[in-house]
Amino acid sequence: MEIKKFKVSIYHSMMAEYILLFKEGVFRYNLDSSMPTFSDEHDVEPGEVIVSNEQLEVLVKFLKDECSDWKKSYSWMEYMDGTMWEIDIQVDQFKFKSRGQVDAPGNFDAFCKTLSVMMGGKFIE
Repeated sequence: MEIKKFKVSIYHSMMAEYILLFKEGVFRYNLDSSMPTFSDEHDVEPGEVIVSNEQLEVLVKFLKDECSDWKKSYSWMEYMDGTMWEIDIQVDQFKFKSRGQVDAPGNFDAFCKTLSVMMGGKFIE
């Protein structure tokens, strides 16, 4: 599978931003804690993870089968409050892009769990 673009970010108001990128042939994850946080519940050291084609195929299949009806944007507001998230994935000919603030599709948590499994638990659920 050819990964052309892969970026997932999830930011919780008053928390840090979790970022997952595919860059230079490697999946890299990071917790951007540049702003003060009130919780260290999900401390994550920056790192890299190897994802097999099979693991990636499971995520792409989930997106195709379970997320094809997602809107491009959910309740996007100018101020930063609540949970903000953005997904921009291009694998082979498949493209998926969606974002939201406060609002999310009903199976967003299932997406996060599928992503976390792909990452071997190195990403939040």
